[in-house]
Amino acid sequence: MNYFHVVAALVAIGTLFNFSIGIDSKRDEYTFSIISELYKSDMSEIFAMLRRTFSDKKFDLAKANINSFLTYLEENDGLEAAVTKMLNFLEAFSVLINERLINEKLSKKFMRGIVIKTYQEFLFYIEYNQKKEGQGVWCEFVKLSLKWIELEKKH
Repeated sequence: MNYFHVVAALVAIGTLFNFSIGIDSKRDEYTFSIISELYKSDMSEIFAMLRRTFSDKKFDLAKANINSFLTYLEENDGLEAAVTKMLNFLEAFSVLINERLINEKLSKKFMRGIVIKTYQEFLFYIEYNQKKEGQGVWCEFVKLSLKWIELEKKH
């Protein structure tokens, strides 16, 4: 038996193990970086604005239809841009998860509520835009939301 080959194989296995730990560590680092974008002033202000807008009783998302929602967007300056920016952020976030570029398990711990609630509240608007612009609109966000909702049902 050639011990050189055994040692070389062990070194290779050790290197691959360290490399995989390094990848997981970087993925976690990127995950925290992406999630922290939510708390930076621009996205934080958008989410706060949307929370304020839809938490008062002037407009109930649960009872909304697309026509009343589009009218409400027109009547409230900057609201449509805020909704679009929020959905675009969640779409990009979803792409990163769906492509396994960031840690899904860690992301789910921090973002589950936001993802699922936003999907449920804005589904009618997403579907409207998909019919108008094509099925690719916010499709990764929809895919991730449905996956997380299904996982919630199983637990």
